Amino acid sequence: MSCVARWAKAFRKQQVLNNNGVEAQNKLFKYTYLPRSVDKSVFGIAALLVVSFVPDSYQLYSDMNLKQSLYSL
Repeated sequence: MSCVARWAKAFRKQQVLNNNGVEAQNKLFKYTYLPRSVDKSVFGIAALLVVSFVPDSYQLYSDMNLKQSLYSL
C-alpha cells in the first residue's frame, strides 16, 4: 500500500464518525479535559491545553501512525 493510501485509510474511520475534526477536538476538550480543571481562567485553560490536551493528542496521533505503519508491513 502506498504511503498516501495508508494515511487515508488510517483516518477514514475517524472522519466518518466525526464529520468535522475541529468540532470533534472541541468536544473532546470541553467534555473530557475541561471538567477536570480546577482553574477555569484563560490562563488555566491555556495551561491545560499546553500541558495535557496537546501532548495527549499528539501521543494518540503517534500511536495511530505507528499502528498503521506496522499494519502495512
